[in-house]
This record gives sequence, C-alpha cells and structure tokens, in this order.
Amino acid sequence: MPRCPQCQHEQAAPFVRCPTCGRPADDLSATAPADPDVTTPAAAPPRPSSSPRLTRTSAAATGSSTDRFPPGTILSDRYHILRRLGAGAMGEVYLAEDLTLDQQVALKFLSPALDHDEQRRQRFLQEVRLARQIAHPNVCRVYDVGEVDGQLFLSMEYVDGRDLASMLRSIGRLPQEKALDVSRQLCAGLAALHDRGVLHRDLKPANIMLDEDGRLRITDFGLAGVTDRVEAGDIRSGTPLYMAPEQLAGREVTQRSDIYALGLVLYEIFTGRKAYEADTLEQLYKLRSSGTPARLSTVVEAIDPAVERVVNRCLESDPDRRPKSALLVATALPGGDPLAAALAMGETPSPELVAAAGGAGGLHPALGLGLLAVALAGLLLAAGAAGPRNLAQHVDVGRSADALEERCRQLVVDLGYDADPVDRYRSFAQSGSMLNWWARQDSSQQRWDRLAEASPSPLILLYRQSPSYLTPLRTMGAITSEDPPPLTAGMIRVVVDAAGRLLFFTAVPPETLSTAAPDTVPTATWDRLFAAAALDRATFAAAAPGWVPDVFATARKAWHGGITIAGRDVPLRVEAATLGDKVVSFRVFGPWFTDERTITTRPRASGAEALVVIIVLGVLAAGVSLALRNHRRGRTDLRGAGRLAGVLLIMPLVRWAFANHHGPQPNVLMDQFFGVLAIGALFALLCLMLYLALEPVARRIWPSTLIGWTRLLGGRWRDPMVGRSILIGGAMAGLEILVSNLYPTVLRALGEPPLRPQWVDWVTLATPRALAGNLALQVPNSLFNVLFFLMLLVLLRLLLRRRWPAYVVFTLVVSLLLGVQMPHWRLAMVAAPTLALIWTVVLVRGGLLAFAVAFYLARLLDQVPLTLDFSQSYAATSLVAMALITALLVWGLVAALGGRQLLSDEGVK
Repeated sequence: MPRCPQCQHEQAAPFVRCPTCGRPADDLSATAPADPDVTTPAAAPPRPSSSPRLTRTSAAATGSSTDRFPPGTILSDRYHILRRLGAGAMGEVYLAEDLTLDQQVALKFLSPALDHDEQRRQRFLQEVRLARQIAHPNVCRVYDVGEVDGQLFLSMEYVDGRDLASMLRSIGRLPQEKALDVSRQLCAGLAALHDRGVLHRDLKPANIMLDEDGRLRITDFGLAGVTDRVEAGDIRSGTPLYMAPEQLAGREVTQRSDIYALGLVLYEIFTGRKAYEADTLEQLYKLRSSGTPARLSTVVEAIDPAVERVVNRCLESDPDRRPKSALLVATALPGGDPLAAALAMGETPSPELVAAAGGAGGLHPALGLGLLAVALAGLLLAAGAAGPRNLAQHVDVGRSADALEERCRQLVVDLGYDADPVDRYRSFAQSGSMLNWWARQDSSQQRWDRLAEASPSPLILLYRQSPSYLTPLRTMGAITSEDPPPLTAGMIRVVVDAAGRLLFFTAVPPETLSTAAPDTVPTATWDRLFAAAALDRATFAAAAPGWVPDVFATARKAWHGGITIAGRDVPLRVEAATLGDKVVSFRVFGPWFTDERTITTRPRASGAEALVVIIVLGVLAAGVSLALRNHRRGRTDLRGAGRLAGVLLIMPLVRWAFANHHGPQPNVLMDQFFGVLAIGALFALLCLMLYLALEPVARRIWPSTLIGWTRLLGGRWRDPMVGRSILIGGAMAGLEILVSNLYPTVLRALGEPPLRPQWVDWVTLATPRALAGNLALQVPNSLFNVLFFLMLLVLLRLLLRRRWPAYVVFTLVVSLLLGVQMPHWRLAMVAAPTLALIWTVVLVRGGLLAFAVAFYLARLLDQVPLTLDFSQSYAATSLVAMALITALLVWGLVAALGGRQLLSDEGVK
C-alpha cells in the first residue's frame, strides 16, 4: 500500500489529502491506469518527490539518529554534511558545504533500498544528464554526480527558501503583482527546458522553489525526458493531479503537456485553489472528462481577464489549442516583457521570443495613411515627367518591341535571307557611348530634354534570328549580341533605334562557297539599307573602307556624310560588306563610336582588386566560423534560415523561367535548370552562412530590429508588425526617390548641368513576362545587400560597445559607400549623407524587414522603366508594375491597422 510521505500512514486507495495528517499528496507520483474507470493504484510504488526540500527543518529533523549521514560527516573529502533537508521513499536530501568551492550545496541520495535498483539508478543518472544541460536563473542547477560506498548522489544548487506548495498552503493565493512575477519566472524557466528539448513531466508547486529574494527555481528532474524519446510505457509517469489529459490516457507526452501542467500551477498561484479537487483517480478522471475547471473570475473577483484567458488556453483538452510555448504564455500575461527579461539576464532571446515581443505593432490610421502617401508619391515621381534620372522619360518609345521586331524581320527578308527562322529573340538596351557623346556636346540644363530629337536614339533594340535554337553560354545570362556567339551560318543580328532606324546588320555566311562570287549587289539594295537607316544616300559620298566586318566578305564599301541632330551638324560614316549578291554587314558609325575590339593597355590585376578579394574571403571565413559557433551553442534560427534559403533558391529559378529565352529542347532546358539551381544554391548557401553568423548576434544586441522580420519568417503574413514594416519601407523608398529626383535642382543651383540618366532594365520593355523576372531578380540581390548592411551595423555596435556611436559611424560609412558611386562630388556631399541618414533611421527604428522592403522597392523603381505617358509602348507594363507595388503597399496598410477602421479616431496600442 502507498504511504503518506509525511506521516507514513498507509492508504487504502489513491488520495489527494492524507486522512491522518491532512498532508496534500501532490508529492506522490504514481502511474495512472490505462482504463479511466480503474481506481486501483498502479503496480509501481508511489514515488514521493525527489526534489530537495530546501526549507529550514526542525531540530528533530536535522539531527535524528535515523540520518544516514549525521551532521559533521565528511563525504569524498569534499562535502561537509550540515543537516538533512528532507527524506522520502525515493531518497534523502542533505545540506552540505562544498569544502573545495566554499559554498553550500544540496546533496540528493537515492534511498538505500533503491541503490541496487538498476532502473532507478539509470533514471537518477538521466536526471543529472538532462539537468546539466540547463543553465538558467529559474532552473535549479545540478552540478555533478558522485558515489560514496556504492551510494549514488548528485550535488545541486541549494536554495534557502520555501517550495510553492507549502507557501500556498500557508498564505493562500499570491497577491496579483507577486503572482505575475512568479508566473513570468516560471514561464522563463520552463521555456529554457523546452528550448533544450527537455520535458519536465512533473511540474507542480512542490517542485517549484522560491528563495528569500523571491527568485523562482524549477526543481526535480527525476521524471524529465527528451522530446520525442519518452517510451510508451513511461508516458503516464508523474503526478496524476498535474497530468494533461493525453498523458493520463497514455497517448503521448509533449511540451504542450508541460504547458497544461503550467496552467494548473498558474491556476493555484492566482486563486490559491487547485483547478481540480479529487480524492481518487476515478474522481479525477471524471472531472477532467466533464470539462474545464471553474473560471478564475468565479473564484477571485478582481482577477485580470488576460490572466483568465491565458490560463484557460493552457487548460484546453486539445493539445493543439494550447499555447505553443511557455514564452507565449509569458507574453500573454499582463505587462509581460520576456524579451527585456532575457536581455537583462544577458541571454540570447530565441526567435520565438523576439517574434512575441513588440506587442501588436499596429499603426494609428493617420500615420498609416501618411506613410502610404509618401510611398505612393515616390512611385508617381519615379513614373512621372519629374523623373530626370530615368532615360525612359527622355526618349520616345512610341514603337512597341513587336513593331520594331517586325521591321527587323522585314529588312531581313528584303535582303534575301530566311523569313521563317527556327528561333528569334529581341531585347531593348541603351547606348552608353551615345549618351556620353551627347553629354560632351551639350552642357546646358536642358540637354537631356533634347534626347527626343536625337537621331539615332540612344535607346536601341537588338534582334537576332537563327536556323538553330539560341542558347546563351552563360547559365544565368540573357541573350546578347555576342552570346550565343554568332558562328552558325544563317545567324543574323540587327540593331535599330527606338524609332526603327537601322544601325547595324550582320549575317553569318555559309561555311563553304562553290565559287568566289563577285560583288553583284544591286543598287536598289543599298538604297533600301540607307532608307532603313533614315539616311539620304544622295548626301553620302563613297569613301575607302576602314572597318573590318565581323564576318567573312568578298567586298567592302564605305560612304561618308552627315546629318543634323538638334541643330548640330554631325558627321556619319557607313561601312558595308558583301559576299556575292548578298549584304553580310552594314553599320552606321557616328562620332560616338568606340573601338571595342582593340585593347590598348595590358590588363593587370591591381592591388586594390587583390585587397578586395582578400577581404571578401576573410569575411566569408569569419562568417563560417561564427555561424558554426552559433550553431554549436544552439543560438541559430534554423527554421527562419531554412525559409530564407528557400526564397533565395527559388527566386533565381523564377527569374530564369520568366526572363530568359527558352527553346523546346528538353536536354538544354534541363542543363539550364540545374545550372541555375546550382548557382542559386551557392548564393543561398553564402547568404545562409551570413544569416546564421549575423542573426543570433543581432537577436542578442538588437532584437527590436528583427521583430517584424521574425514574424514574417514565421508565416505571419497578416501580422500588424509585418504590415507596418511594409509601409515604413515603402515610405523610405519614396523618400529615396524624392532625394534622387532633387539632383537636377541641386545641380542647377550649383550651376552644373544635369547628370546622365542612369541605366534601367530595358529588357523589361521587350516582353511582358520579363517584368516578373525582374521582380524576382531583385529579391535575392536586395536580401544580400540588406544582410550586408545589418552585419556592418552589428559589427560597429560590437566594436564601439555603444549604440549612438555605432549609429553615427554607420551613417558615415554608408555616406562614403553611396558617395563614391555618385558622379559629382558636390552632389555626393549633399545627397549621400541624406540617403545614409534615411537608411540608418529605417534600419534602427523600422527594423530589418522595413529596410529590406525599402531597399527592394527603391532598386525596383530605379531600374524598371515606368511612365504615366500612355502613348508610350511600354505603358501597359509600367501600369502592371505600379499596380503590383501599390497592392503591396495597400496590403501593408490593411495589415498594419490590425483590424481597426481606417477612419477611426482610435489608435492602436
């Protein structure tokens, strides 16, 4: 028969309170029967709590003749026994002085009757193994295991205080402020166990100690186990009164079973009563099956509704409906800030703790609308006539890519070549040499406004056709004028400007010729070519050929003349080559021509380039080392890193699928697919290494910057903090576009001509699906840059040890990085610090997600040609891009409001 652990009175049945001494039996651990209707005790003897009774005992208890080790005994030449703290059927606990370390410890011994029980000895050792993994202020520390005369013992932290069970018996429920403090400490300690994969399995007030300063410790790991490693026959080991329903039924025991026990303990802390009062296991089963316990508000009138809600969630019979972690329970308690508590204790908070911090994170409707307005203003500014940095605003793209391609195909047919090739490709580009020449010719404030008069236009279209499928050599590369190399007979390249004027034509001749055919090209063909180039042949005189064509030819011709561009006489030269009766090459040369074939200097690697390589390799090596160290210490966010790596791996595939040119060759497609996959995997691996090295450090010293980011990686797409980050990022992108478009005003005030329009992704104009490719391409590029800048900020924070100096130095470094890319030093002095300050504020105050959104949108608005002129051929593509960006921003506003009415005056806390 089981005995009461205090008076040793034999009990005829499982009990909750001893009928002799009134002692609660929550210290008695038993194994519940498989059948809920069975009321007999388990075959195994009841196990009194093996936790140290770290309370002061009476004189009779401290020096009785029955003590195995009387006071004054020296064990292992190290431990000086001071007194016995407690005893039970499972063993004894003694207070001792560690003579080596000069500190008091508690020594826990197995009962002499169990010293030779191999199963009990193994469980005793398992308790030490598991407890030593946990180093947390709210978990009782276990130091070591030893043996004296064949008797095992473990040494643990001595807590001079009382267990929670005796305290609740003495004073009833705790005052609410004290109850909240104890509850948060309990949640923190339990979370530390779960974070290491340890299940306590016997959480109850008797196994919770409070020292004289009010600090809580979780004790007794005699039944603790590793998640997913609890054997089926051991599931129901524990104290039935604090078992979860699934554990009582013998189905499973998980972290959420501990959460259920946590809810029972919280119930007692706030009410002073047990959630379920029962004298037998039969009564306990019936109470559990009948429903939830009495609501806390019916027991304590002044209970905070938030406490009642979280306790009710913990006591859900369905494990899936309980909170996922003890940290979420702590967060749900009134006034809880477990993140601040973890940082105050010098710990690295877990990703779940970071995600749970920051409250709802919503925005006041007025602020949300303001951020949306700034973001949309930047979008309209990038697309409107006020966007002088975008070349698309200064040239006429009235002809669509389809119309220009048709013009090229017609010219090919007129010259006697194949009208129905196997493969074709077209793509827009811009002539940098022509823009540079234009800048040298006109230094006025309106020089780029006259680009619409330029003939030819700096915006050009490349058309290629081939008797075989066009497959670029570079795996991730698009088709260019030279890739794939024009080596196959019948390959044709044509370049026209945005108005359709011919600039370049070349056709690869056959590999063999039957005879050396003379030049028999009719005059009408030359007239047709000059007309295609919008040149009057009558104004051009014959000249000696001076350019070697790209292909073999039997005859060459040349003409020189000129045209008028924006009121200026511009000399032109036309070079052509023929093979028999066909023209194989035709090119218009202007004063902007640059010889790309001739290398005038010997290429050499500079010392700066070598230094850059050394720095990059050094950073990668340091990143690998730091990532491995973080992983060994259990600090890495593997789930978030895996999702990030997945995005980085998928986006290059999306870009390849939409933006690249594909032929119907399965073997080529498979080669390209695996090539893109390999490159994407390498890039994802590098970013993953950087993330694993950086993110745990940022989580420890700057967790507030990761709240929205962590919530998004956790799948909380509609979270108000995620929506807020999107809006803040959009507003930053809008401000960046605003600053960029102030360049002409600043330069005009300085008396300088406006800068050359920047490069944009003209491929987007060629095909609608290329827009999707560009949207995908910017994701990994932006993420890599964002991680780099966060790494820079974190390193400065670690080096300087203070926040504000780190902010200042970060702003200066970013100003330098941005300034060296700007073409004018006066402009760099004004614009670079402004942009750097915006970046710093958004990264520090808005967080990593806001910074990532801002970086992505700003690069997208810079590189995707946008227009509000619906006469332009790419207006439809521009509208789609702007609609997608607007939808993202509106989605951010809806999510940021957190369900609040847009026109409500009530703010979001």
